[in-house]
Amino acid sequence: MLAVTGVPGAPDTFYFGGASSGVWKTTDSGANWKPVFDKQSTASIGSIAVAPSDPNTIYVGSGEACLRGNISYGDGVYKSTDAGKTGRTSGSKTPATSGG
Repeated sequence: MLAVTGVPGAPDTFYFGGASSGVWKTTDSGANWKPVFDKQSTASIGSIAVAPSDPNTIYVGSGEACLRGNISYGDGVYKSTDAGKTGRTSGSKTPATSGG
């Protein structure tokens, strides 16, 4: 499972997250990617969304729903208000098995 989102008004900026990859960001249409989730306690990403009201606010749902019979657990929803430079958990700390 993977999650991808673009940023309205920034046609070259995208975020990507996967089952065991954390979150990555590109600002050059995918030519180069930088990790933006390395300091968090989980690498399992099920969903990513950029707030329509503020392109610097990103929500990341950790955990994945996996049809392979094994599941990478998450630990809640993360929110960054600085375009992924930092993030903190908000909401439930219960391990999630769905994309957030």
